[in-house]
Amino acid sequence: MPHKTDALLDPAAAIAFIEGYKRFLLTAATGHRAGEGGLLETLVDARSRITKDPALLSDTLAKARTLRPGLGDPLLQAIGTLRVENWIYLKDTRSYAVFMDSTGEFAFGVRALTQRIRDVVGTSGVLLETGIIRYRGQYVCDGLVSGVVQWYRRTGLFTSYVPTGAGYFLSPKSAVNPIGRRLGDGGFMS
Repeated sequence: MPHKTDALLDPAAAIAFIEGYKRFLLTAATGHRAGEGGLLETLVDARSRITKDPALLSDTLAKARTLRPGLGDPLLQAIGTLRVENWIYLKDTRSYAVFMDSTGEFAFGVRALTQRIRDVVGTSGVLLETGIIRYRGQYVCDGLVSGVVQWYRRTGLFTSYVPTGAGYFLSPKSAVNPIGRRLGDGGFMS
C-alpha cells in the first residue's frame, strides 16, 4: 500500500517535470550515445555530461528553448540549478526526504517526484548519486538514482549495492568496507 505523504511533489507538477526533464536530457543525448543502452542509461549519461561541462549545459538549455519551446521557462530555470552529487539520504519525513552532502556540512529537505526516496532505494541511510534541483520553490530529487551504498550505523560500515535492471541487490563480491569517519547518531533533525 502506498504511503500517504506530503513529501511528494504535486502529481501534475511531477508528471510535467518528468516529461520535460526527459525531453531535455534526450536533447542533450542526441549527439552522444543517444539510443545506446536503455532509456535510463541514456538519461543518466546525458545528465552526467551536462553537469560536468557548464558550457554544454548552457548550450543545451539554449537549444532546448529553440527546439522544444513547450518545456517552459520554470523547468529550464530549474535545470540550470541541477546539482548531481553523492548525497547521503538519511530518512523520509512527512514533508520531505532529508539529504545531506557527502561532507556532512549541510542538509536540506527534498521532495520526491512520484515515490518516496525510501521506496525507490529500498531503505534509508544510504549514500547515492542523484540530482537535486530547485523547482517551483522547493528542492526536488530528479528521480535518476545510481550508485546506492547502504550505511550500517551500528558498525559504521558501508556495503555496496549493485544496480541491475530489476532494481538493486547486495553484491556478493562487495566486501563490507570500513570508512574513515562515522555519522553522528542524532542531533541532525528533531
